[in-house]
Amino acid sequence: MKKSRSTLGVRIGRLLAVCLCCLPVLFSLGCATGPAAIQPDDPLFGTWINEEYDQPGHSYFPKSVMFPDGSELSYERIADSKPTAESQNTIEKTWIDAQGNHWYKIHHVRRFYATPELIWERFTLSRVNAGGTILESSDGRYEYPKELSPLDIEYSIRYKQK
Repeated sequence: MKKSRSTLGVRIGRLLAVCLCCLPVLFSLGCATGPAAIQPDDPLFGTWINEEYDQPGHSYFPKSVMFPDGSELSYERIADSKPTAESQNTIEKTWIDAQGNHWYKIHHVRRFYATPELIWERFTLSRVNAGGTILESSDGRYEYPKELSPLDIEYSIRYKQK
């Protein structure tokens, strides 16, 4: 009886040791798959406009305001003081390329105030130029676009409002 108890204790000890050795790997994997953390002064945050979109019937909002907490307000007209829609954005990945451009993979979930039951979900690839003045984006319905192209029907461009 004593022999089997000590064998059981050794087995439990080995199992615990293996589990403890695996914890750092599991923690690092968990951190790697979470949303990207970016600073509140990141060039993505602020007010973005495009006067070409500021006309009735255009499919893109002419003004968007992006906040560090992940919220985004979208406006039907640049001069509007009340937003038309609100988004909750999760920045899944961010990086800076060799030219100093900031890139983002952003998961958008947008609700329109006029029809709150309508939920618009997109996977967006965005780039803010190195100067922090131009925001280009392409949306994917089910996955992130592979590249940004002005020829893509889901491509948009906005300029930082000072």
